[in-house]
Amino acid sequence: MTLPLVFLALLPLSRAGRVGCRIFWSAAETGHHSALQTGGLIAVPLLGFLLAATIYWKPEPSDAPVKTALGKIWTVVENKYYFDELYAWLVKYVQGTIATVCDLFDRWILQRLGIGGLSVGTGLLGKTVRLLQTGSISGYAFLVGLGVTVIIYCVVVR
Repeated sequence: MTLPLVFLALLPLSRAGRVGCRIFWSAAETGHHSALQTGGLIAVPLLGFLLAATIYWKPEPSDAPVKTALGKIWTVVENKYYFDELYAWLVKYVQGTIATVCDLFDRWILQRLGIGGLSVGTGLLGKTVRLLQTGSISGYAFLVGLGVTVIIYCVVVR
């Protein structure tokens, strides 16, 4: 754990003379800084490194100084800004509600009325057509005559 912190603390020191905050960039066009700006650019990361070293380079590192310095904010930081609780709430209530609505739509609209309605309608049509297909030629002749009568009636009446 200490080695990554040291690496992160040394990384800004390697670029402190060339790159800094915009506050220190009064001579950004020329690329040169005054001695005060250069000293500030070196001192700020160095002070951060020294502060981190005094807190964490101990035989038994402790976060007690950070806890006392942050006070009640430490509880929020320690609980990771309550992101897990927020995510669990979103999943439980928002995603759960959307999933329930989609499930009800799927079961009652699509399966019962859409697919179920089509399958029931097709089954009833098949049963009806099966009753009409008797294999009797006289029955078929009767249905043809009935159809012709209905067509003539529709043409004459209209």
